Amino acid sequence: MWWRDHSAVALYAKAAMLAMPLSCLACAAQAEQLSPVAVVTEISGIVETREADRSMRLSLLSELTSGARLRLAGEAKLAVLFYDSAEVYLLNGPALARVAPASLDRLSGNEPVLLRKQTGKDGRPLLIRPSGVAQAGLVARGVTQPIAAVSVTGPIILDRRPVFRWREVSPGLAYRFVLKDAADRTVLETVVNDVALELPHGVVLRDGQYYRWSVHTRGPGGTQYALSRRFMVADEAKRTEIENFRPSQGATLGEQVAYCMWLEQNGLRDESRGCWRQLASNGLNVPTQKLEQLD
Repeated sequence: MWWRDHSAVALYAKAAMLAMPLSCLACAAQAEQLSPVAVVTEISGIVETREADRSMRLSLLSELTSGARLRLAGEAKLAVLFYDSAEVYLLNGPALARVAPASLDRLSGNEPVLLRKQTGKDGRPLLIRPSGVAQAGLVARGVTQPIAAVSVTGPIILDRRPVFRWREVSPGLAYRFVLKDAADRTVLETVVNDVALELPHGVVLRDGQYYRWSVHTRGPGGTQYALSRRFMVADEAKRTEIENFRPSQGATLGEQVAYCMWLEQNGLRDESRGCWRQLASNGLNVPTQKLEQLD
């Protein structure tokens, strides 16, 4: 009797061990299913999505997972860019559609239309990734309080004579600004009574080279404040890539939105912010965080 009980326990434990990998595989499959497959690059009117038992209104840059249902009311319009393929689908209301892993499937109403694959001038697809993984800058930490960088936030810039800007700590403070090259040689060191510094005419940064800029000050009560940012001036290959994917005149709104996203994901944070601001000036309802520093 004891032997049978002992064997049963052993068999149960073995079965549990065998079941664990299956459970892990199921979790991984579920996580993969919930990973976004597409992003909204153009939208107007009322567009809602339903995932599981949850409904919500979509907006620009909303991400879509496979299996989600889309409902477009009346004259609503939606353009969706799929991450893996760079294919763009357009859907006009009234319509009900389902998000497949690589397309939109019609359920009722108007049929989704595959417009094109968004590519560069050389035919390469403009591929962007799901959001959520940001490249962080270097910020002084510890007892020293951080100063937020406003421009030249890195990690890649185009301007060879950029204007460095940062957030004001307190009115009337002086800031020590230091710019060093990759060999830790000082390119410029000065004290400014402002929150911006334009490089002197004799200082021109070199393409493909890394630099680090820092700002230090002492605030009221003796508190130390600082920031430190490392960046690279784009080399010729990166500049060629940017021009390749830059939308041509007459590009659709969705193409311009995707390009702004591509800039941000490729480390050109200052360029991306300028791109979003240009779209906002043309009347696009851009999310506020895209118009500010991308820390």
